[in-house]
Amino acid sequence: EDQLRKAETREKAKKIWAEAGPCHEHDYLTRKGIKSNGAKLYKGSLVLPIRDTTGELHSLQFIAANEEKRFLPGGRKQGNCFVIGEINDVMCIAEGFATAASIHEATGHAVAMAFDAGNLLPVAKAIRAKFSDLPIIVCGDDDYRTEGNPGKTKAIEAAKAVNGLVAMPEFANRPEKATDFNDLHQAQGVEAVKRIIEKASRTRLPNTPPPKSELVATEDELERAKLTRRCIVENYLYADVATLCAAGGVGKTTLAIREAIHIILGRPLWGCKVVTPGWVLFVSAEDTREIFLARLREVIDVMKLDEFERKKVIEGFIVWEVIGEQVKLTESHDGNLVPTSLADNIVSTYRDAPPILVNFDPLVSFGVDEERVNTNEQAIINAARKIMRGLDCCVRLIHHTGKANAREGALD
Repeated sequence: EDQLRKAETREKAKKIWAEAGPCHEHDYLTRKGIKSNGAKLYKGSLVLPIRDTTGELHSLQFIAANEEKRFLPGGRKQGNCFVIGEINDVMCIAEGFATAASIHEATGHAVAMAFDAGNLLPVAKAIRAKFSDLPIIVCGDDDYRTEGNPGKTKAIEAAKAVNGLVAMPEFANRPEKATDFNDLHQAQGVEAVKRIIEKASRTRLPNTPPPKSELVATEDELERAKLTRRCIVENYLYADVATLCAAGGVGKTTLAIREAIHIILGRPLWGCKVVTPGWVLFVSAEDTREIFLARLREVIDVMKLDEFERKKVIEGFIVWEVIGEQVKLTESHDGNLVPTSLADNIVSTYRDAPPILVNFDPLVSFGVDEERVNTNEQAIINAARKIMRGLDCCVRLIHHTGKANAREGALD
């Protein structure tokens, strides 16, 4: 009986869809600021097809001018959708028509309208079954006022099930009752929608690998690939993560200051050619800016720099003192140690004119958990690598070893 009813609904849907006319304007479209995007007009209502991934029509949704929505009774909705746009490089999945239309109009990506949050997972699975390598972005509604935030929860669930990505609307100043990408479109324009979808396309859910199609090497990638990172000082420093370790009080910072001067000026260092000169940033959580600059002045005097060299060093030797501030490379989150936003902020601040070397002094001040030393240090290394990759520079961690080791002459 159920199968017979569904078959009857399919036939009725085909008949209504054939009778429906083109939609050039409608109060709902005007109110939402979107185009018809393949919707038709039937007896004053927008009508949307509900199809499976083979294209077979199963049912219809009607949207009246007052935004009342209803479905053709007896039709199958689960796993079926309405696709806006041509399927090409990315498939987005969204709940409602206005949301899907805003995403398509902002990005040009094909968008599968699932009709409600409960259908996101079945639709995502159906699309993944048909397109094994197609990147999928599930664009959830932010039901922040509803307990459990079902829009966000079900979007994440759907994305995880198909190795996809999640995009959620982010409002600069959230209007009253704003929850979805159409609300964002109306509040901040299509560019705001586009930025979030593009950002989502560059990120992944934790512990989920990208599709094979994203990992296949291109000829250009093979041609540009290098065996080593960019050389800064020949046989000594590269655009990588490095450490400078010694017991306290032996002059690590003073040594680093002298090395920085050579790198700024392009002078040979320890008999090695400075291949890539540039400015140097010290992030200091131990010595004050005043002490740093006093040491810099003394080293400049000992090196007998001329006026031009002195000016170049002063302009290229930058000290950011963070003593007493909560400036950390790592933080504890849900029991895990992870990088803070510091690395990303350094990259965004200095991207246009990046330093060639960033020193963190001392390393111990930029971690968060001394009880889990190995985990803490790995999180710091991950943060340092973010800076290294973002600025193509060397990130050096200046670190204390125990004075007892120095006194006892331990070399291992």
